[in-house]
Amino acid sequence: MRFLRSRRYGFLGQGQSVMNTAAVAAGFGMLLLGYDQGVMAGLIGSEGTPFSNTFKNPDAATLGIMVGECFVPALRASQNLIRILRIAIYEIGCFVGAGFSFFWGENFSRRTCMIWGVLVMFVGAALQTAAMNMGQLIAGRVITGLGNGLNFSTIPTWASEVSGLEERGRVAAFNGWLIIWGVVIAYWTDYACASYTTDMQFRFPIALQILFGLIMLVMVLFLPESPRWLVSRGYDDEAKEVLDWITPRAKEKGTEQIEVVEQTYRSIIQARELEKEAEGKFSYAELFHGGAGQNWRRMALCAGIMACQQLSGYASIFSNTGGQPLLTICLDSINLLTYYISYVLQNSVGLDRHTSLLVGGINGIEYLVAAIIPIWTIERFGRRKLLLLSACGQTISMAILSAALWFITAH
Repeated sequence: MRFLRSRRYGFLGQGQSVMNTAAVAAGFGMLLLGYDQGVMAGLIGSEGTPFSNTFKNPDAATLGIMVGECFVPALRASQNLIRILRIAIYEIGCFVGAGFSFFWGENFSRRTCMIWGVLVMFVGAALQTAAMNMGQLIAGRVITGLGNGLNFSTIPTWASEVSGLEERGRVAAFNGWLIIWGVVIAYWTDYACASYTTDMQFRFPIALQILFGLIMLVMVLFLPESPRWLVSRGYDDEAKEVLDWITPRAKEKGTEQIEVVEQTYRSIIQARELEKEAEGKFSYAELFHGGAGQNWRRMALCAGIMACQQLSGYASIFSNTGGQPLLTICLDSINLLTYYISYVLQNSVGLDRHTSLLVGGINGIEYLVAAIIPIWTIERFGRRKLLLLSACGQTISMAILSAALWFITAH
């Protein structure tokens, strides 16, 4: 099931230029994800701003009536948790969107999933931009998460399948770099709008994500479908046309290009035949034990690396009332810093709002610079060496940070 057939457009060129354009389109999807992760960081955390005035926190009395008066004391101590939940509920939408792609995405084409993801995101972003109360904001965040979750679980696969074998690592690193670009743009957009005293302070940064989604949508409409998905659904002729389109032309007579297309097509067919042989024999239980296929080890490596990527930062969020800590939450998460760096710097470190936003923007630039390195080194040194080097660097950083936190606490 899909919206449209792949059509060759001459203005996109041939071979490498098509793959580069596809990488940029995928990059805008990743940039959109990063922007949506970072945009709330500069909007929360300060009283008296247009954002905080429009979306007031539910008071303890109101919540106490809903769940019972005996919980009122605890609810008074949970206002920061409520603030966290109302922003991070976006991740719930992402989880559901990614789950849809996992279980049913293969029934649709890659481009169809991406188009639906962007359209759903438009609805969520529009609802957030126009929101006048907390319920509308939460609904918008969940809907936006659905769209971005669908995109995030589809775009890397599509980008890989329309790229050359020797380019896939670089494309993946490039897409990761653009996620950081999205975070940086969000931070500095928040910083630029912080001085506004009208709703423009938060409505413009939230609405800006629509622009990135629109650019991605327009580009995807003109780009080819995944040849692997086409073969899996029996569109063999169209798959050959796409392979011919994305394969660079040989300098003389096109002989080499034709051979490459046929070789790639045969490899896809062979992979598809192996998949058909395995159909009906696979069960999800196989993912949780070893055996000849080492499925558990493979899954643990894939999922574990992604989990450790998230569990590789540290922050203590707490609110002070009269010098006494009201609530303390310690979480290990890069996304925590992405979402709440401004809040942490104001309420934990004690910086003013202007400085906290500025430091957040500079922190994003540091992310950006570090993320450039794999683009040029991943194909040269390989994935494993870069992962080990990064893990060593993070271990040293976490040790220094822990020592610094101990020193501050002790003194």
